[in-house]
Amino acid sequence: MKRRRKVKRVAAPRVHKHLKVLEIIGYYGRISDLELAVYAIDNAAALKKVIIDPRCHAFEVEYTREEFMKREQDARSTAKRQLTPLLPPGVDLAIV
Repeated sequence: MKRRRKVKRVAAPRVHKHLKVLEIIGYYGRISDLELAVYAIDNAAALKKVIIDPRCHAFEVEYTREEFMKREQDARSTAKRQLTPLLPPGVDLAIV
């Protein structure tokens, strides 16, 4: 079941001063994926790099290899489209 809703932005009670690298594995561009990334981007003062890895091997057996590769490529382009405009200057985005 798919539902569309707006991304919720939540401020942390305290800024995360030591988080420098955020790696999210299994990012497919769902609202929950985006909300997690936005939370870290908004609340990590020392953030220097965001690494997105859309690969999630748990679902690999449910799809043919071609379907699986297509889903990963779609997830990569979605991550780039969603996250690039949100990153402050000096924070690098790496999509593997």
